[in-house]
Amino acid sequence: MTGGGVRGRGGVGWRMHVIEVLVSLWPLWLLIIFMAVLLVIVEAIKGPSRGRRGRGGGRRGGGRSAQWDDWQGGPPVAQPNGPGPGIGQGLTAAVDVGTRVAATYRRRDAVLTPGELAFLPALQQALPVVSSLVGATGLPLVLAHVRLADLVEVETGGIAAFNSVAQKHVDFVLCDPRTTRPVLVIELDDRSHNSHHARSRDEAKDAALLSAGLAVLRVRASAGYDVRKLAQVMAERLGAAGQAGAARS
Repeated sequence: MTGGGVRGRGGVGWRMHVIEVLVSLWPLWLLIIFMAVLLVIVEAIKGPSRGRRGRGGGRRGGGRSAQWDDWQGGPPVAQPNGPGPGIGQGLTAAVDVGTRVAATYRRRDAVLTPGELAFLPALQQALPVVSSLVGATGLPLVLAHVRLADLVEVETGGIAAFNSVAQKHVDFVLCDPRTTRPVLVIELDDRSHNSHHARSRDEAKDAALLSAGLAVLRVRASAGYDVRKLAQVMAERLGAAGQAGAARS
């Protein structure tokens, strides 16, 4: 009995010793828990940036696919394995942005505003006349809603000069179809441009474009447009910009 009691007390003492050692290491356990929590926070912060980089190339691509008319009723159904119809890669209804909750998006009904959409046919009809007036071969490429920072580069002024153009965009840009070099900016001014703040933004935008030698044409939004007159004014601005560019060079 005495031997068994000694062995029992010895077993209890060994377990107590282990517990004491574990308790004495509490700073280490606290450090491990802290590092685990920090790792979770870092992964949560890095997740959205990976999602943005993953979506970066999604806006590229062009040309109407053979399936285009079939998409008018809604987006194509994603293929579980392999590319979606006619676009080279599958589509999914939700986008993983690196968080536990998937982000979802809804396609816009139109890229252009109603006013810009009403102006577009007149602009397209004016392009052949403009090309004829300026003696150009072919038609210019028309882009819509282009960032100002994609049209001009900062030469002097540093970060302050860049910030002044970084958050602005223009309505339409005519470009050389071979190189996409911008040749004329067209701004469609409706009643929203009448405020003092809007006029200040427009003046700053025009100053940046003119400083870069890029012609600007402001057109007052209207219910209808004189295509011939529009073409003449566009040709005049292009001619003036060409003369100014030759003088600068």
